[in-house]
Amino acid sequence: MAALLTLSRSILICIIISQLILLYLCGYKVLLKKLLIITSVGMLAVIICSIVLPEILNILQNVAYMLLAVFDDNYAAMLGNVDGTGSGDRKELLKWVWESIDNKWIGMGGSAEFAYSLTERSGIYSYIRTKTSIENQYLNLLYHYGIIGLISMIWVYIQVFIKSIIQAVKNPSEWEGRISFPKMLVVILGTYYISFFGVHQIDEKRIFFCLIFLLIAYCNNKAYLTAYE
Repeated sequence: MAALLTLSRSILICIIISQLILLYLCGYKVLLKKLLIITSVGMLAVIICSIVLPEILNILQNVAYMLLAVFDDNYAAMLGNVDGTGSGDRKELLKWVWESIDNKWIGMGGSAEFAYSLTERSGIYSYIRTKTSIENQYLNLLYHYGIIGLISMIWVYIQVFIKSIIQAVKNPSEWEGRISFPKMLVVILGTYYISFFGVHQIDEKRIFFCLIFLLIAYCNNKAYLTAYE
């Protein structure tokens, strides 16, 4: 629900992809069954809502256009007064962030606020707009912690992902179902890292750290059980 209310296109797409992969890992029969149920319930809900609240169709249409605008900017123009042009700024973010960093190696510091002024034009008029957000975790790390901080954090991301893959390909414990904890973690981390190209990491970093701690506990517990057996 939180993701839906943000209308973040990249997050919504990553959530859909991750859920489809997890359902597939449960078995294609489970996947088809869930898709059929979700599609049927969704269509029924849309029909009922369109009768009770006709404007709900416009809201759903705008959400669909926002998702499609990730792949084609022409859909952004169909949104009318809804701001769906964020992807345009993201294409220029690398240049803006790079120009704003005084020390490329160590960055501007964790408490530094990003503010880049640019000139916008509307017909014969022009005005100054200040960009204050960095909707890309990798560029966000680059701005605050420089090249050294960015490389260090990417190394952590990769190492956790590799460790999850190594554990996922091993035989699961007897108490685990079709989707072991490492398999689930591979899917979550894979889509999570991809989403960083469209958003920057904020409060959910606490959940990310919890997943790392759970992976450490899982590996230690499995090693203990193997040695005990």
